[in-house]
Amino acid sequence: MGYRSEVAAVFYAADVKDFAAIKLWLDENFPMEEWGENVRWFNKGMAFQADNVKWYDGDPDVQAFDEASEEFQDLFCMGKEGVPIGAYEYVRMGEEYEDIEVVRDGEHEYLIEVDRTLRIEV
Repeated sequence: MGYRSEVAAVFYAADVKDFAAIKLWLDENFPMEEWGENVRWFNKGMAFQADNVKWYDGDPDVQAFDEASEEFQDLFCMGKEGVPIGAYEYVRMGEEYEDIEVVRDGEHEYLIEVDRTLRIEV
């Protein structure tokens, strides 16, 4: 079965006027063949979510995601002359309670929220 994670990421414009440039770049560079079914668009960008997935660094699909994410951050979150036009948020939550990875870059708005719930099943 293997170790499973929940993964979420958002790639978006700091201002809605820059959405067209970001959408064009994501359409051309995000690995839609592998992850397109996990994508939905919103007014400023793209949201990605994959649940119960084997998210291993050596997996080619994960590597394609990571490469696109890093390039997006370099192009849009750093910005020309230090002014970012984009933002990136990423959260990977593993099965273990302590296994959570969070990355935020650019003028982010905290669009991804982590909510662990407590249940008693008796």
